[in-house]
Amino acid sequence: MSTGKKSLSSHLVSVLLITLVASTAGGGAGWFLLQWKPDLLKTEKPAATATQERIGPSLEGLVPMPIPTIITNLAGPGRVWVRLEFSVLLPVKFKRSDALAAQISQDTIIFLRTLELEQIEGPLGLSFLREDIEERVRTRIGDEAKGILFSSFIVE
Repeated sequence: MSTGKKSLSSHLVSVLLITLVASTAGGGAGWFLLQWKPDLLKTEKPAATATQERIGPSLEGLVPMPIPTIITNLAGPGRVWVRLEFSVLLPVKFKRSDALAAQISQDTIIFLRTLELEQIEGPLGLSFLREDIEERVRTRIGDEAKGILFSSFIVE
């Protein structure tokens, strides 16, 4: 019985010794890295700026101009219908009008009627659709259009 207790205590001492050595080695490595490269803990950019760079340009100073809801069918043999709601991002100083929104809506309807379902399937198809609609909006408005925001996109 005494050998069991002696064995258990020697294992416990071994585990504690290994833990102590590993902790010391880790702490020493951390201290060495901070001495060698002290700017590791410093960040050059605030987190908000870094996040903003990943998601795109700032929306500050831009106001969405809603485009009337578009409901139309797609090209192709089947009866595939699309409902699209989006807004155009414009500078605050840009003069908006209902006539301009209606023209953009009509341009988009004409474009959607040329598409087949296969062209807008998946994330890549949606990305291409967004780019094509932005191009048509910029053709109508000019470089004042800073982008579009989809509110809803339903295919039935």
